[in-house]
Amino acid sequence: LKIKKILKDAKLPTHGHPGDAGVDFYTVEDVIFAAGKQGKFFPMADKLFAKQSEWENLPDPAATFEGYAQDLGLNIDQYKIDRDSPETAAKITAAQAEAANLKLEQTPTYFVDGKLFAPESESDFEGVLKPKG
Repeated sequence: LKIKKILKDAKLPTHGHPGDAGVDFYTVEDVIFAAGKQGKFFPMADKLFAKQSEWENLPDPAATFEGYAQDLGLNIDQYKIDRDSPETAAKITAAQAEAANLKLEQTPTYFVDGKLFAPESESDFEGVLKPKG
């Protein structure tokens, strides 16, 4: 049995991005992609999801995100360069286009054997994750 975790950016209408009307802070997408440039994509994603209650209502979570980057041992100067780079913005735009193509409407969204899987509870995973045969 092989399980592959793939994290795709599916920006919901409630998500913001620097440059959007009224948004002047860095988003989860910026932070995760910047951490990924230093090999810490999934560790940063996991940290952000685990600690969401600490930052989700902050008017500007940038300092909190930088603290997480330090916790993960990232070079902070490089992290800031990568977070602010046009390359990061382009990756986010491309990932969002892919999410739109896949018609992703919520996070998380699961696919099993290439087909949309909409579990209602954790126990729903048991049937699809059991080895066949």
